[in-house]
Amino acid sequence: MSRKIIIVLIIAISAFLLSLFLDALIIKEVPAFEFRSKDAWETTTIKLYEKNIYIIKITGNKKPESVTFNYSPIEEFGFREEYGRIELLFEIPPQLIKIGTNYLKIKGSYPYGVEMVNISTLSNSKDFYLVDLKIKNVGEKAIFNLTQQDSYLLKIWGIRRPEAVFLNGTALQSFQGRNRGGLEEQLFKVSASLVKIGMNELRIKGPCAYSVRIRNYFSSIASGILLFDDSLATRKDSQPFMQRIIKIFLLFLFLSAIWILVNFVNGKILRMPQHNIDNAYLISIGLCLLFGLIIYLSNQFTHYCFLFFFKNFVVTILTIFCASFLMISLVMAVRDIKIIMVSYSNEIQSFKNGLIQQKHMLQYFFAEASQHKFNSDKLFSSINQLPFYKFILVFIIWLRGASFSDKCLIIFMIDILLSCLLLIFRLKFLADALAYPAYFLLVLALVGKLITSRKT
Repeated sequence: MSRKIIIVLIIAISAFLLSLFLDALIIKEVPAFEFRSKDAWETTTIKLYEKNIYIIKITGNKKPESVTFNYSPIEEFGFREEYGRIELLFEIPPQLIKIGTNYLKIKGSYPYGVEMVNISTLSNSKDFYLVDLKIKNVGEKAIFNLTQQDSYLLKIWGIRRPEAVFLNGTALQSFQGRNRGGLEEQLFKVSASLVKIGMNELRIKGPCAYSVRIRNYFSSIASGILLFDDSLATRKDSQPFMQRIIKIFLLFLFLSAIWILVNFVNGKILRMPQHNIDNAYLISIGLCLLFGLIIYLSNQFTHYCFLFFFKNFVVTILTIFCASFLMISLVMAVRDIKIIMVSYSNEIQSFKNGLIQQKHMLQYFFAEASQHKFNSDKLFSSINQLPFYKFILVFIIWLRGASFSDKCLIIFMIDILLSCLLLIFRLKFLADALAYPAYFLLVLALVGKLITSRKT
């Protein structure tokens, strides 16, 4: 079996495994939506493009007689009166949302302020969306509306620790407590069996008022979200067979396109040996699959489940692939350079002697090339005829004989290029970590150039 057939089979297997990881580790992120109006009265038109859960806050001097959304009455789940202003909260379920123009009608005697935001992030499961409710100044009882039966994280904090907490008449046990900024904070896990679809009652026995936060996820970061292992998001809807086959085929085409691009750049332009290109590609693909496998197994055997937002998962996989391919290619390049130096020691020695004879050309190659103080045609023609690894050898020989400031400048340029690549993949924290020492190297190079110029 030829090497190319083996690579095609490995790409096909990788496409299948990657499709499984996409189904098990991805959650679709919905862009945040926010609508504001300070003088809404009678009918207000709102354009929406996603069927999500929305929260509407209406403020005014007097409570409106009725509120309808797309001509359907909606009921408030929160009410507050402060400094003569009325504040009402309404939850709009997805079934009332229309893609396009929606109508909010407020019947009252005065203009009202309206704020509307979405609170959901849809996954492959149609029944899951993110819930994050905050209630302040809770005395003995709080009532809130939940529209899905899921596992929730309940956080309660106040000056003193609560004596007992009950949800819908069932006592809850805290699994973590800590003192944070002088406030006692308690965390509770609420299983789906204790949650009612609709109004839920929370009772807190304690010596003071408390703040409450309830959400159906453990924590959220830029790249994804950490959920409980029994979350609704982990119960993905089964996909039709043909849709799964199409997904695998598209991933196969994508991985094949990367392989063709890598072969063209490294084989035709950089003139790397074919076996090195294939090995670096396969090892990089294997590291990407290993990363996905580690996350998948950790989700299966722990009490938590981490799901990536789609674009962050793609960026992470591509970053792992590019970084590993670059490192493996450099390792193989260094190995091949050593082999070349051992096998062709006489040829390299004569080549080095030629470079020594043209040392003025090499010394002023970067500093004075723009001033055309030397004829570089011969040097360029000889470099263009060299394979990629011998070109690296020329660069290494020049770098070993270069001054300290020239070495700092070269490392500065490489560092800045790597920072730009990291910024393309939105890895700003890594780009910053590389950019800061790069500027220090630039200062060292300039100081070195000033010292050498004064000596000359």
